[in-house]
Amino acid sequence: MPELPKTKEGRIVSGEKSTALSVILNILLAGLGTIYTGKTKDGVFTVITAVFMSFVAGGEIAFMPFMLLYPESAVMFLFSVLILIIGYIIIFAYSIYQSVTACKENNTLWQDYLRNN
Repeated sequence: MPELPKTKEGRIVSGEKSTALSVILNILLAGLGTIYTGKTKDGVFTVITAVFMSFVAGGEIAFMPFMLLYPESAVMFLFSVLILIIGYIIIFAYSIYQSVTACKENNTLWQDYLRNN
């Protein structure tokens, strides 16, 4: 039996991966689609980072009523929330890009394997 193909990172390709499913998983939680494509370390790191940023942003938003008591800190508060939201959007977009790219590479290798065997 011929040897299964491997990606550049050394992951064994054993079948096609659905690009649509990887995008849907990333929409549910940034990084899940990356885990689905086989890039487990990158995906787990992305999930942990996204969850951490969500908790920090959520915690800061919970303190919004205190801005009425200390209006001088409102600008700094809003700036930090904005930075967190922009950071999360960047992580989210990169995670989708990474999983779609990994799916395409996986599927190309699998199609070549099927064509040659």
